[in-house]
Amino acid sequence: MAYKVTFRFRGRCEKHPRYDPAKNGEGTIKGGCETCVQLYKLYCFVRHAEETVKLIPQEVKQHEK
Repeated sequence: MAYKVTFRFRGRCEKHPRYDPAKNGEGTIKGGCETCVQLYKLYCFVRHAEETVKLIPQEVKQHEK
């Protein structure tokens, strides 16, 4: 079985264009900026999806046995 899954998003806050959730994390969001918070949440969802996709080959092997 062959598959290819790619996750990518690009987003910037107009007020804080230098904020990068991958590098800066949640703790550096200035003033509780809602856009930055949403960018961080999206980043977390993408990371979770990537980790879930990595588990698929292991689950397929278990079902084949």
